[in-house]
Amino acid sequence: MNFPGLPPALLTPAVDYEKLGLVGMALLVAMLLAVVLTPVAMRLAKRAGVMDHPHARRVHTHPTPRWGGLAIFAAFALTVFIMAPFHWNMDGNNLLNPRVLGILAGAVLVTALGALDDKFQVPAKLKLLGQILAASVLVLPVFGVRMVVAFDADLHPLLGALLTVLWVVAVTNTINLIDGLDGLAAGISGIAALTFVVISVTMKGTIGFAILAAALAGACLGFLRYNYHPAKVFMGDAGSHFLGFTIAALSVLQNWKVATGVAFAVPLLILAVPIFDTTFAIVRRLRRGQPIFSPDKGHLHHRLLNMGLNQQQVVVTIYLLTALGCTLALLLARARLWP
Repeated sequence: MNFPGLPPALLTPAVDYEKLGLVGMALLVAMLLAVVLTPVAMRLAKRAGVMDHPHARRVHTHPTPRWGGLAIFAAFALTVFIMAPFHWNMDGNNLLNPRVLGILAGAVLVTALGALDDKFQVPAKLKLLGQILAASVLVLPVFGVRMVVAFDADLHPLLGALLTVLWVVAVTNTINLIDGLDGLAAGISGIAALTFVVISVTMKGTIGFAILAAALAGACLGFLRYNYHPAKVFMGDAGSHFLGFTIAALSVLQNWKVATGVAFAVPLLILAVPIFDTTFAIVRRLRRGQPIFSPDKGHLHHRLLNMGLNQQQVVVTIYLLTALGCTLALLLARARLWP
């Protein structure tokens, strides 16, 4: 439908409510699965002795089970498999195409790596190697998830693969490092995933991608039922690794950030808060002569706590900052992706 007097850039494409319902279904299914599976992950963590005990760097005051990230991963993966036949019947395309299978395969590896770290404290260098290996799965020819264009220039396959691995490992660690308060990483990831849904549905019409992003958002929202302050469970490195990896992989899959030089900023704005926090953590540790993976209490959430805010106020503040970055990303994506 055309509206006289409005410029084309303000018009939106016709909404296919049947496909939109499919996206909503993915969100709901993932949310319900996360609600059901998180208590299972909690019991599993307790039996395996994977507990987060209070210490100097932690702000919680009682032992809390980890491995909640296993429930997030399972909710996402199961939702993708559940939604695949519905997507095929409606759209005629296979949701479980090689690139999506590559993301799932890499997610299995990186989630397992995080789970092992939660249990055995994997050395930082070995963990980094594992992250690189998981990210490298994406760029294998059989899966083909890699950047193909950057700043309006075609990338050599090897360069595109290297940039993809670098991006995925970087984002994985940004989410991992910001996971320091109840509900923080899950909330940030959920907001980012919902932003992906909005861009996909309203601007690009890529429903398959929207289903994937909605599944990730739903898994985060369902997990927050148990993880928001006061948290009954933590996602652990299993969860933060999975979320960071999947968000980064989905951003490559969508390919919006390589449409133009300006549009490269879209995922950076969506993830501005964790990227900002991680960048300053690296600079801070280098200036002190510390290893960049050494823990400290200088993260954004620590600083806000030191200002006198309580946990919930800090988390809500960072949610709002994330939402602001995502809003700017939506405006930029609209300007660059919608003629």
